[in-house]
Amino acid sequence: MLNKVQIQKMKTLLLILVLCLPLAGCFEEPTATVSYGAISYIDEPIVSIIINGEGGILGVNPHAGGAGGMCCVVIPEHWHPGLKATIKWQMDGTWLKDSQGKLVIRNGKNVLVQGPWKQKIVDIPEYKEADTVAINFFPHDDVKVLVTKWGPGSPNYPYPVPDPNHCWDGIENMCKGK
Repeated sequence: MLNKVQIQKMKTLLLILVLCLPLAGCFEEPTATVSYGAISYIDEPIVSIIINGEGGILGVNPHAGGAGGMCCVVIPEHWHPGLKATIKWQMDGTWLKDSQGKLVIRNGKNVLVQGPWKQKIVDIPEYKEADTVAINFFPHDDVKVLVTKWGPGSPNYPYPVPDPNHCWDGIENMCKGK
């Protein structure tokens, strides 16, 4: 059985908890809702991209940019060290073929084999203001994310304009015979 002092201490602790609960929201990191887009430096189409569980359908052709104004993802208003993003993307599918290489048709339609989903957790480099999230896809499932108001072709963008005549491995041209 609790004595009066213990009961009073429990009441005080409960009161403190109740009074502090509304303040919990004050310590949340301010966020911004921004658009996103993707730039491909690879030879295969990407049919869907998800950033930190948000976003969705965004088609990106090989060696091209895709829908730079897609809405929306939420990012911290201010960059901080250790900031990361989880990028999940689905590659384009292929048509199912039989053992002789002929397209398989079911119910009068070609059968699509869904492309694989891939996922990476990547660092987000420092940004000064919350702006468009640009997801850059390089060979070997190398993904780089930027928060920027610039795009390929701008001297302020660290990666070149996608070019189907170049094979990119990160920033350096690694064409090897092309």
